Amino acid sequence: MVNERRRKFRSTFLTWDIWLAFGLSLLCLLIPNRLITPDFAQEILKTTNSILSVLFSVYFAALAILASSGDNEFVMFLQSEGYYKDILGNFKITLYLLFIALVISIMLLVWVSLLPESSTIINFLPEIYAFIFLYSVFATINSSSDAIIYAQLRGKFLIKIKSFNQDNKKGIKTTKE
Repeated sequence: MVNERRRKFRSTFLTWDIWLAFGLSLLCLLIPNRLITPDFAQEILKTTNSILSVLFSVYFAALAILASSGDNEFVMFLQSEGYYKDILGNFKITLYLLFIALVISIMLLVWVSLLPESSTIINFLPEIYAFIFLYSVFATINSSSDAIIYAQLRGKFLIKIKSFNQDNKKGIKTTKE
């Protein structure tokens, strides 16, 4: 049970996507003049809303590949190898990240649109949003990659099944009655 938790923790938090997102969002702190006007923030948020909407489409396409290429034997094979739980876990995390990032983006867009034009945004909000946005982008890349690997494993599985069936046909003699 403890090893399972450690493995899940590692596969969730010790991955390239979370650390790259964290590192890139920390780079925002190095920008010397961090005064962001509401107009500029609105443009950024509109752009990221569009990107997140497209990423939802990519995510659901990858999920469709996952759902459509699995039969019972293949799913059992993946479960016995330990892949299936990891793949679905990654998809689950990605779905939550995309949804949270999109909701936060919409809320920030509404909030920024209510600010007076002379105001500036100077707190850590841009860095936090950058992290959530970038992590959801990279997690979507990971999930799409998982879907491709899943499809490749499906191809290998079908080749092995075909080979197994051909070997069994050669070894079994049939008689006509």
